[in-house]
Amino acid sequence: MELEWVILETSNYKSIIQICNDSLQHSLFQVLIGPPGVGKSTALQMFKNANRNEIILLIELDKIFTAKKLYFELLKGLGIYDFDISLPLPVLAEKLVIVLREGRKKLIIVDDASRAGADMLEYWQHVRKFTSNNTGIILTGTSKFKDDFDKWVAQKKRGIPELASRIMNWTILSLPGKDEILAVAKENGVTDSAELHSLITCTDFRDLYNRVIMDGVKRPKL
Repeated sequence: MELEWVILETSNYKSIIQICNDSLQHSLFQVLIGPPGVGKSTALQMFKNANRNEIILLIELDKIFTAKKLYFELLKGLGIYDFDISLPLPVLAEKLVIVLREGRKKLIIVDDASRAGADMLEYWQHVRKFTSNNTGIILTGTSKFKDDFDKWVAQKKRGIPELASRIMNWTILSLPGKDEILAVAKENGVTDSAELHSLITCTDFRDLYNRVIMDGVKRPKL
């Protein structure tokens, strides 16, 4: 029997939702930094699901992503198919700018930007420059992304210093405390005091999920 995981509005969750709202409504460019398991991806998906009438593109980077694939997927997400991934990167970037500038407000969220190289972000400053009136942008990543980004700025990698100047805010998320770990565990059906005590050692929500669901701390309610 598959068990549904109950999502609580933790401090990180509330911060992420607020940042998403602000970025969408006011076309802001913001960055979210936090270790794995603090709820970034979950909150972002919840925000997208709760705002289905809005134009929100949520792209999660993985190992196979290239700079071209990022623009390719964003254009597809906007319903644009009259182009080919073999086109030069500047052409794809300009195509994205043209589409984003049309119509109502939009929000682009690139999750796990820690996988991005400087080449993938080279044309983001161009995209931001010409769409700042109606498109919000959120990049998320771990501290690795912040370290890499600062290094690229210092090295004056093409487009990165200009991009840095357009970022309004960097928000640093923290690991959950014991109170939040216990609150989430209780909301997900853990009531035994010994089991709750053992879960205090969980380092983040992903660890908690694995302990409760995958390792069988929680039992199906019959």
